[in-house]
Amino acid sequence: MKSNSDSESESDWDWTRIPVEDLKESDFRRRYEDDPKAFAFVCPRFQYKNKAQINLEKDIEEYKRLSRNLSPYDAIPLPLNSGLCGNTKARPTSLTYHRPLLTHLSKLALDMYNADNQGANFEFDDLVKATRRPISGGIYYITFQAKDATTTSSNFPAKTFQAQVGNMKPGPPVVESCSIKAD
Repeated sequence: MKSNSDSESESDWDWTRIPVEDLKESDFRRRYEDDPKAFAFVCPRFQYKNKAQINLEKDIEEYKRLSRNLSPYDAIPLPLNSGLCGNTKARPTSLTYHRPLLTHLSKLALDMYNADNQGANFEFDDLVKATRRPISGGIYYITFQAKDATTTSSNFPAKTFQAQVGNMKPGPPVVESCSIKAD
């Protein structure tokens, strides 16, 4: 049975105040192994990672494997608590929350497409999906559908477009590209 002084010293244990040569891996295992927060410690004698850290590293490796050959239009979410927040890779963005902005950016891109392709007269129909690179306001990779306004028949399905639009702050959005998605 532990005395009060033992339990106090256990809860007050601070590895940062102990000389590195006196630290043991078992000290960390006892205190951090089942902690839900990822924790790792490395010193010349040993390396310790708790279960949460090991799982996080597995999640990050799986993310890297799955996202390796994806286009920015098909990005996947970053692992939770990955520390990859500084990462500038594209990640999915909410169509529900960002619908007004994404619709506006899609229409700008479509206006540019119509102007660059004489005779084209497409009108925005609906959003399909979107991703965003989180740099200086964001670069959006938007997949959307548009219909040919010159065709009144419903037999012509909407075309799928992909547009890259920078929404840099300050300044107006800049359409980098817009094209019909290759099948």
